[in-house]
Amino acid sequence: MDLARVEEGVTLISTNYDIEVEQGLYSKLHYYNVFTQVDFGTRVRDPSGPGTIYNRPSNPSYRIFKLHGSLNWLRCSVCDNLYLNPAGAVAYLSFLLGEDSKRYRPPNSWLEQLYTNGANQCHCGYQPLRHVIVAPSFVRDVRDPILLEIWRNALEALRAANRWIIVGYSLPPEDVAIRSMFLRAYHRRDNERPEIVVIQEAKKEPEISRYRHLFPRHTYKAGGFDGYLNSMATAGSSD
Repeated sequence: MDLARVEEGVTLISTNYDIEVEQGLYSKLHYYNVFTQVDFGTRVRDPSGPGTIYNRPSNPSYRIFKLHGSLNWLRCSVCDNLYLNPAGAVAYLSFLLGEDSKRYRPPNSWLEQLYTNGANQCHCGYQPLRHVIVAPSFVRDVRDPILLEIWRNALEALRAANRWIIVGYSLPPEDVAIRSMFLRAYHRRDNERPEIVVIQEAKKEPEISRYRHLFPRHTYKAGGFDGYLNSMATAGSSD
């Protein structure tokens, strides 16, 4: 998970598709207010009511760019809209009510009730909706046009940011695309580099060497994100 602070607000760029981190923010924003206050790197559709489609806000307080998909997303293959459920995970509906589920759907079951209620049907009428998740592998192949749009906007956010805070990311060799994005954003302008803070639970190899080779000038901190926040709070109170 990578956290970059930009002039207009806070940007969270995540390689994880779990939703634990952003759920805390969505709760503070009272869930369905997120559509006007958070930029997700692409337009999103509200799963409730008439299914309003929200374009990216022009001046958001937060940006959340999830590079490998998310458990609270479902995508329509016809109208190409991305449903985002701020209240919790919905990707499981793709497996429970997807095309394969038609082979076995017992009558009067809770699955039948979900299907009847259109739980996995787009407002345009098409079903089933599909999950958007790039599974872990040595070579992650990202071809989904929605994800490619998010990647482009994540690159621009990193390029524009003056400070990157990289949390809990070991910089594994197989993440070639992530390394490429980092390097392209890092060498954005001649002789001008962002401040980079790497936060891990402990100082250990091979992560230390990986970051040293990629970013010769960076600050590496052990103690985890909680330790980093505590140190920032202590520093702030002493000013």
